[in-house]
Amino acid sequence: MYWLAKRMLPIPALVAAHPALALTFRFWNEQREDGRLPPRCALDTPHFRLLVPDAHWIDMRRARVEGLVDLGPLRAYADAVAAGLNRPEPVQLGAALVDDLENAVFVGAPIYLQIDLSLQARPFSYQTLMVPLADDGFNVCEVAMVVEAARHGAREGPPGALADDDMQRQDLG
Repeated sequence: MYWLAKRMLPIPALVAAHPALALTFRFWNEQREDGRLPPRCALDTPHFRLLVPDAHWIDMRRARVEGLVDLGPLRAYADAVAAGLNRPEPVQLGAALVDDLENAVFVGAPIYLQIDLSLQARPFSYQTLMVPLADDGFNVCEVAMVVEAARHGAREGPPGALADDDMQRQDLG
């Protein structure tokens, strides 16, 4: 498996993103007070869990102590190797995502990514939103990650997944 590209997109591009990502950003942004980052308890509510059940919470304090970061839904793709990044050694997607998490922690700002992968010469993509959380409003201790399959023409998600229009065709007949 290869990862073809990992693009950081501007936050205004969330208007065209999967609704779970846009909702997560809106919910996170509404919980901020006086420019401070919200704590996890402000975001991780029963209401939010109903609307975004696949949110993954990464404890960055524990990750630093243990040296391991659980990438949640992207864990299966962590060993994917970059194709042609003009580097002397191959770059694994997991290492690149850990760098993005560290960037979200360092700057205290959300990061919105599109990750393009290829499995058996079939492309598929994921949209990822990482939002930092801080118990004291300033020092990031956790990151919430929401990952959703991105549209790729008429197909969505990894090879073998049904697109919305395929499901509708099955329902109709």
